[in-house]
Amino acid sequence: MKPLRAASFRTQITWATVALVGVSMVVLTLLVQLVLATIVRADVSTTLSDRSAVVIKAVKVTSDGRFDVPDSVLDTGIAVYDDAGTLVAGALPKRLTEQGEDLASDKVATSVDGKGNARLLAQPFTKNGHSGVVVLSTDVGPYEAAETYALIASMVLGLIVTAAAAWVSRWITRRALRPVADMARTAADWSEHHTSQRFALGPPDNELTQLGATLDRLLDRVTIALNGEQRLTAELAHELRTPLTGVLGSAELALMRPNLAPEVRADLEEIATSARRMSATISGLLDIARGSSDSHATCTVDSVTSTLTLDAISVEGEGTLTIGAPREVVCRALEPLLDNARRHAARAVRLVVSENAGHINLAVIDDGPGLSPAELDSVFAPGRSGSGGTGLGLGIARRAARSAGGDLAARPGPGGRFVVSLPKA
Repeated sequence: MKPLRAASFRTQITWATVALVGVSMVVLTLLVQLVLATIVRADVSTTLSDRSAVVIKAVKVTSDGRFDVPDSVLDTGIAVYDDAGTLVAGALPKRLTEQGEDLASDKVATSVDGKGNARLLAQPFTKNGHSGVVVLSTDVGPYEAAETYALIASMVLGLIVTAAAAWVSRWITRRALRPVADMARTAADWSEHHTSQRFALGPPDNELTQLGATLDRLLDRVTIALNGEQRLTAELAHELRTPLTGVLGSAELALMRPNLAPEVRADLEEIATSARRMSATISGLLDIARGSSDSHATCTVDSVTSTLTLDAISVEGEGTLTIGAPREVVCRALEPLLDNARRHAARAVRLVVSENAGHINLAVIDDGPGLSPAELDSVFAPGRSGSGGTGLGLGIARRAARSAGGDLAARPGPGGRFVVSLPKA
């Protein structure tokens, strides 16, 4: 099971924005609903109170002590009760009749919820020494429908606002972080291929210029470290070359003596072979050190292939292409690959030249067993050899390619395939 990849910083900001805006919209919707419900309840109570005041004002007392209420004020849902709780004028809806009688008998000013989305108001009054109660009802269904519509509208608006905030956040963070990502990629490329390059954004007066200044300082340290490594490599190679030349010369002179014992000759041949291999390695390190300092040298593919030993190796592609790297470094990157291909090929080895996006690719292909996907990176590890060698050849080849601003990569089988990618001049 593959581990879950951590979300990018841009994704984290987007989700944080969505969460913040979403919670804010939920809270805002609840507040709107609460305020709307309060306003509706107050509006209903005010309406009922005003209507009750009109009815009470219109009530007259007859000579026999009864209430006389004009029909003009008796709208639907208004009932007038006397002191005994008897209905004397108007009427309530049937579903509210019993509840209205109870309110009239209580003789207390009150407002209650009735059956079927109704609101009841009981308002006691006294006229000419005679007491009564006015009970009014109103349907709050339209108000509740309005609250429901407002809730739906608030939810839809909240979703739209949240989606818009997510898109805006994504867009802004992408534009804001794009320079940072570009600078990171550029710094990574410069640290491997162009250590002399710098951002030079000026005084660090904002975040980007501060980042540029920091990356410039890091590139300075990388350059110092690489220069020190190149000097050390060159010095060690020079120091080792002299005694190694003496060992190789002594071994070759000894091999020229007649009547050597077979076991002695075998030992001397082994010494000479190892010395030659070590001399080739030292020469490669020297060429890499020189090539890293000579960043303007170029060579053609034909000049490289004419220098290399290409016995039984076919060359395919355009030979006039110009590589932006010294010939010695390109040869040092290809020689270990060609030797490796010769050892593992069944019959044929090819050197295929191609051009792609400002780079020249030199692919060494053989018809041997090739590499498995798990071996693609470990094959360049120092000391790894499948044929009894030192295991330094492929590592030096990759280092040579990278010192010239390119790279070396292995491809999985069937068949061996190593691709050296170098900048075009």
